[in-house]
Amino acid sequence: QEFEILLDMAQVESKENFNAVSIMANILSFAMIVFSMVCIIMFIVNMLQSYFQKVKRNLGTFKAFGICSIELTNIYVVILLGIVCVAIIFALSVTWLIQFTLPLIGVMKDGEFNYLDLWSIKTLVSIIIVIVATFVTVRIVMGKLLKQTPGDLIYDR
Repeated sequence: QEFEILLDMAQVESKENFNAVSIMANILSFAMIVFSMVCIIMFIVNMLQSYFQKVKRNLGTFKAFGICSIELTNIYVVILLGIVCVAIIFALSVTWLIQFTLPLIGVMKDGEFNYLDLWSIKTLVSIIIVIVATFVTVRIVMGKLLKQTPGDLIYDR
């Protein structure tokens, strides 16, 4: 009022509402990312535990022939990190393809603002967290299992 500027209160309120919705969308997307990572970790743990129960005798035989627990753990770490990396590359490729094609047909774009932003720091952080979580999970599950003696592994004692 001092500077005699006219403000439309409806426009101010709509911008405040847009800001509130934007904040809620960011919180929701972060929560979905965290939830998906927790689900991935739980899936890997369950998969590893069920698989290692099936091959427990083979692991005991390997240990009886002199292969140390660290070597066995490293082998499974490499295998599972390879599987996770292939899955990440496949998912990024499909998402990039979608990100590339949707604006061409006029979907998911508002002027110059693209709603689907694959190449961001959030994507990189998520990938790093999934890879580190896979590494740590394999180490923990294998460490618990391979603490047993070869006889205990072979004969299910």
